[in-house]
Amino acid sequence: MMILEMPKKEFGTMLGQLFATGLTTLVQMPSSQALSLAFSTFFPSLVQFLQSQKSFLREDHPLPFFKEVELRLAAESARADVTNNVTASVIKPSYGPPDLVHSWQVLKVDIRNLTTTVNHHFDYELDGHSRKYSQICLSNKTGWQVYLIRKSDGFKIPFNALHGISLIALLRMDLLPEMKDMLYDMFVRLPLYEDMAPWNVLFQGGKLTYIDYDTKDVTFNKMVPAAYQVMSMLMNYQRTVSDFGHCNGNARNPYGFPYISTCVESSFDGPCKVDNCYSCLCHKQQSVGYFRTLLSQFHVGTIHAVPRMLSVYEP
Repeated sequence: MMILEMPKKEFGTMLGQLFATGLTTLVQMPSSQALSLAFSTFFPSLVQFLQSQKSFLREDHPLPFFKEVELRLAAESARADVTNNVTASVIKPSYGPPDLVHSWQVLKVDIRNLTTTVNHHFDYELDGHSRKYSQICLSNKTGWQVYLIRKSDGFKIPFNALHGISLIALLRMDLLPEMKDMLYDMFVRLPLYEDMAPWNVLFQGGKLTYIDYDTKDVTFNKMVPAAYQVMSMLMNYQRTVSDFGHCNGNARNPYGFPYISTCVESSFDGPCKVDNCYSCLCHKQQSVGYFRTLLSQFHVGTIHAVPRMLSVYEP
C-alpha cells in the first residue's frame, strides 16, 4: 500500500489535474460508511465533536458529516488551472449477495465543459515546438465532442476516436532494438505524406497509420521521384535570372528550404498567419510563377525598367 501525504492545496490540485485529463475519470475509494467508521475508531475526539454519542455499529454510519463525502471530495477539493464544469456520481459494487455491504465504491467524474491550452505533441519541448492549441471538451448524458482550435489561425481540428499510441511516444519509451526495427519497416512502407513527423503517425491495430488532419488526404508518391529535377530546374532558373540582374534578394520560408523563395524578396516582415507559406499572401513562394506574373505586366520592347523583385502580393 502506498501512503500519500501532501498539503490540502496540493491534493486538490492533483485531483483537479487528474479529472481534467479525461472525459470520464473513475476513482476507487472507501465508502462514506467505511470512512465514518474509520474516523470513529481512530479519531474519536473528532467524532465526539461532530456527534455527541459515539457508535461503532455499522447501521449507525455514515454520520451526517460523512454523508456523500465522495461527491464533496470532487466538489470541494479538486482544483485545476483550466476552465471546467464537471458532474460526479457514486457507483456502488453490484456483485455479491443483495445484503452484502462493500467497504468501497467508485467515484465517477464526467467533464461537461472544459477549455484548456495544450501543446503540439508529447514532449514537445525536445523538438522546439511552440505551437499552442485550445482544447475544448463538451459532453452530456448522450454523447461527447472534443476538438482543438489552433491558436495561430483559429483552425478547428476535430478529435476522432484513435485507439492507438503515437509513434513519437513509442520512440521515446526506449524500445528494444527489435521493436524499433519493426516500426521502422512499417514506416518506410507508408505512402508519402507532407508532414510525416513521428507525432503525426499512429501505431494502431498492429500497424502504422498517418493521422495529420490537415494533410492526410494527399500523397506524394508520384511527385517525389521528380524532386531532384525540380530543385535542379529552380537552381538553374535562378542562375539565369541573376545574370539578367533581376535577382535582388530572397524571401523567407519557415524551414529554410533553398530555391523556392529565391529572387522574390519582399518588404513584408511577417508574421504569416498560416504555416504553409506557399499559400501565404505575404510572399508568394513559387519563384518561376512569380517571374512570369511580373513580366506579363510589361509589354515587350518598352523602355520601362523591371522593378525590384517585390512580391506581387505585398500589402
